[in-house]
Amino acid sequence: MPLLLTSALVALVAATHAVNLFSSTDPVETAYSNTTDVPPPENVTVHCHNLENVAYWNYSQPSLLPRFVVYVNGYSSGPVLVQSCNYTGEYFCNISAETRNVDEHFYINVTALVGTSVSLPADSAPFSYSTFYDGQCKLDFPKPTLNIDQDLIKITFLHPLYQYEKLQNIRNINDYNVFRFEVITKDKVTSFECDAEEELPCTETIKVNGSERHCLSLKGGMNGIDTLLGEEVCIEVPPKPNLGYYAVVTASAITVFVIFLVFAVMMYKKITSANSSLPKTMVSVFTHQSTSTGTFVVKREPILLPESVDSPTSTDGLLKDLENAPLSRCASDSDRSRFMIGVCQPDASEGRQGSEGEADETETTGISGSGYDRPKLPFEQHGRVEMGPGDTVDSYRKI
Repeated sequence: MPLLLTSALVALVAATHAVNLFSSTDPVETAYSNTTDVPPPENVTVHCHNLENVAYWNYSQPSLLPRFVVYVNGYSSGPVLVQSCNYTGEYFCNISAETRNVDEHFYINVTALVGTSVSLPADSAPFSYSTFYDGQCKLDFPKPTLNIDQDLIKITFLHPLYQYEKLQNIRNINDYNVFRFEVITKDKVTSFECDAEEELPCTETIKVNGSERHCLSLKGGMNGIDTLLGEEVCIEVPPKPNLGYYAVVTASAITVFVIFLVFAVMMYKKITSANSSLPKTMVSVFTHQSTSTGTFVVKREPILLPESVDSPTSTDGLLKDLENAPLSRCASDSDRSRFMIGVCQPDASEGRQGSEGEADETETTGISGSGYDRPKLPFEQHGRVEMGPGDTVDSYRKI
């Protein structure tokens, strides 16, 4: 019954249009009065997809060089002349602007004109994006983006009202805010909703079973306008990390670090040990123990080389200083930290006996008290060396 009713409405609109066309008082229209010699167009069809609507037709006698007039007829809006295709010689016409109301139900008719003659109109089948009518026209499901985390897939896409800008011009746009859609996997079908006023973009998450590859199909609709994804979208599960490889690398790194740490601790203990065989200065270097001056310092004094025995720059001057300096008690045999210079003199406690012994020794040896008459010593004082904290010794140079 609905089909018969639709056919009747189409025939009624076509008849009304034909009557208006030929009964018009417009001089151009009244000129096209002969309809017997011009055949009408054939196979008038409409291709409508993603709000791009184009009408096509054929003509049996192209040698007549016909021109065509196209009308779009809405069941609630009436016929509208397509100005862009008026008196066209093409066999197609873009009617997207005249059919932008997706909640309307349309059909078109095309009339051929040859000279002053006009054919009867040829009508197309009804078409609409709304399933409340025949739903012949289709919208693609907005292109989704997939992200996977273990066994969860996140689906993200734009609401159709934002995907297709031409939908912003439809009547009663608020009736299309809620978009209901389904996610179809090999195991189940899951339904969701996305509100254009609350969520931008639309985002949902589904749980999937373990697999290396997951494929989804999507379809949805809003207020009778259906959308369908042309093909499945698939996503690969990222490979799991090779735990064995990372374990070996980690274990090797830890082993090397432990060996280095043990070696460093052993070296530190050996260097800082009280029984260490290393010199104190080397220990202070390795342990970063600085002396009073912060560094290992060797105090050097200028070296005076003798030019001759009689020269005032000879070492006899040094010996005079040593002669005039008071001599302390002779060092014990255990004190070997210094070289002995000159003759060891007993202290004053030995009294006279010491002086007499010295005189006897002088007479016996024949060595006078003058520094120039004394025999030359094989060493001369060179400087002082600080061996460590509080450890300073005199250095001598061989003559």
